[in-house]
Amino acid sequence: MKHFSTGFVLLALFFLPGCRQKEYTNAFSNPILFSRTVKELNNVVMQNNFPPIIASRNYAYASIAAYETMVLGDGRYQSLAGQIRHLPALPKQDTS
Repeated sequence: MKHFSTGFVLLALFFLPGCRQKEYTNAFSNPILFSRTVKELNNVVMQNNFPPIIASRNYAYASIAAYETMVLGDGRYQSLAGQIRHLPALPKQDTS
């Protein structure tokens, strides 16, 4: 469980640069940064030798979280809230 949490911490660290004023667009449009984060999650999954069902759940949750974060930064995407059971609508970004 400790390594599972490590994967989510790494994912959160991926999105922290997006919290700075006007610099969040760099994090959203940087595929290299995203691929490095997925690579780290892959390392965690492989090191822990997760069974396929648990590994796929790790990837799914991390990918949904990444997508929902990108939705907040780019109006061209549609949120998965309402399309995935038990996924509530996320709070809108404060524009003030």
